[in-house]
Amino acid sequence: MPYFVARRNDSGPGAGRRSDMTGMVGARGYDTLEEAERELRAARARQPEADYQVIEADSPAEALMRAMTPGGALRVVVGTIDSRQEMDYALSVRRRVFVEEQGVSEDEEIDEHDGDPAAVTTAVHVLGRLESTQMPVATARLLLDHPPGEYPHIGRVAVLREFRGLGYGRAVMEALHEEARRRGIEGITLAAQLHALPFYEHLGYVAHGDAFLDARIEHRRMDLRL
Repeated sequence: MPYFVARRNDSGPGAGRRSDMTGMVGARGYDTLEEAERELRAARARQPEADYQVIEADSPAEALMRAMTPGGALRVVVGTIDSRQEMDYALSVRRRVFVEEQGVSEDEEIDEHDGDPAAVTTAVHVLGRLESTQMPVATARLLLDHPPGEYPHIGRVAVLREFRGLGYGRAVMEALHEEARRRGIEGITLAAQLHALPFYEHLGYVAHGDAFLDARIEHRRMDLRL
């Protein structure tokens, strides 16, 4: 397990206003405690008023989680998007994940379902934010406009890279499942990227059919009975 050098943003100038990723010094892990402590000394020399620490963790996200909050609990709050500003936050997460990271074109990624929620009624979007800072970190959408006899489609499920593995993807999915139940929907369908199949299987989805290409990325169809 690597070591990370991180800082808590609850000390020094600006204390109490916010905690965010600007505190991370070591985006990569240090293989030995000696290397991490060497960086710790250098960080404290650069910014003596800050509370730097060495944290043993499996990932930068886990190190950040432990550094930012007492007891290591970095909660995410998920809500239904009902304003243009919240939609813009969701689209910023999706651009980071799908356009910048996976190379999907923006024309393919953003469509007619992604407009102002006050005017667009064909989809329900949810946004996950860090409770401590309100930073947007995850999003997904449920398409309500579907052919008769077919399940509505969940898609555009995105979590910022540095916050994966912390349960935020599950949180936005469960929020949409609950919204679907509230609307009397009996099942959900989605197209899962192959690497994400285990994630959806843990939520109860069942894969069917052969793999197919969407935006030049291999997917499989999956369904869930609610």
